[in-house]
Amino acid sequence: MEVKDIHEMINTWTAERCGDARFDVQQQQAFIVNEDLSNIVDVGSAIIKAGWKDNFQQDMIDRIGIYVFSARRVRSYRHDIMRKDTEYGSILAKTRVKRFAATTNPTWGLQPGDIPEQFAFNPPTVRTTFFNDKLSWEIDCSFPTVQLDSALKNRYELQAWFDMIETTISQGIDDEIADLIDRGVNGFIGEHINAERGVIDLLARYVTATGDDTLTEDTMFTSEAFNKFCAYQYLLCKDRLRRKSSIYNMSTEAGYDTATPPELLHFYLHTDAAKALDVYLQSEVYHNEFTQIGNYESIPAWQSCGSEYEFALSSRIDIKIPSSPAAAPITVNRTGILGLMFDHDAIMLVNQNRRVTSAVNARGEFYNNFYKLDSHIITDLWENGIVFVAGTGTP
Repeated sequence: MEVKDIHEMINTWTAERCGDARFDVQQQQAFIVNEDLSNIVDVGSAIIKAGWKDNFQQDMIDRIGIYVFSARRVRSYRHDIMRKDTEYGSILAKTRVKRFAATTNPTWGLQPGDIPEQFAFNPPTVRTTFFNDKLSWEIDCSFPTVQLDSALKNRYELQAWFDMIETTISQGIDDEIADLIDRGVNGFIGEHINAERGVIDLLARYVTATGDDTLTEDTMFTSEAFNKFCAYQYLLCKDRLRRKSSIYNMSTEAGYDTATPPELLHFYLHTDAAKALDVYLQSEVYHNEFTQIGNYESIPAWQSCGSEYEFALSSRIDIKIPSSPAAAPITVNRTGILGLMFDHDAIMLVNQNRRVTSAVNARGEFYNNFYKLDSHIITDLWENGIVFVAGTGTP
């Protein structure tokens, strides 16, 4: 172990913290001193160095006193899309009923001798959609049985080591499920953009409504007026989705209307747009209860974070939409995606089957665990969905 005396640095740090430079008439002492932290901050070493010996006899190697097993569980977002799992079966069937047409009520127009028809058969018109795709992957990991004993001090450290591995694997699977959900969300967005159905260009609408064409995709978030207009549009759409219609779904037959009450509405908002509302709008508005858009989930990036979460990349999707035929795939490549409102039943992750199988290698004295997962991501385009964008969307 290398021990350093740092009393001079301590004195310098104290002077910086207390502002002693103002008492130094000769200005020999600066308010901020260039500090060499190379010998102060321990950045760690991958191996035990040859010089790490005890400070008395210089013969014994320093012993590891504390093991910190680094594994942290982080809650993956978008859990609201996950549904119950089924042990048996594969197909998810979803049935909806077509809107009924009103007919004449004969009660108030009866004439003597009239015989109102009451035995005609009027069955409902129903439509059933079947979803039957499944995705599968696994993570493999080997666990030694005796090889770790020499590196650890007791069974508690051994248990902590195994817990670190298990936690990391479980967290990795959670993150991979979140990635799968992202693809379901992006596919839903791409379908609406491709069909030009339920897509609202907030910047274009703002220019039309106000006549202010000075804003660009780079400057719009700093405008209080633009953020106020966005909040106005979000609140309008929430109210409109409560009413039954086919305006915001992609049904291909008339009569299949959908309505999304507030408790079944999900709203994902790009982080740049969400925080702009908080900073440039809510903090400046006296009656902010009128501009608050309610519950939403802030999404840092739809598909890729880029190098520094640049808006041009984090607000972009570049996908082949799920409904396009394999022989002629349709690509949607658009940036400037601000948000997505969708019905609870529009995007679902179902039939997850997480399991672990094991195999023991007796000769090598280790065993292999295979962490397997099957899952099914569903997007139902006949449910309500609104995509909010800004600008031309050209990457």
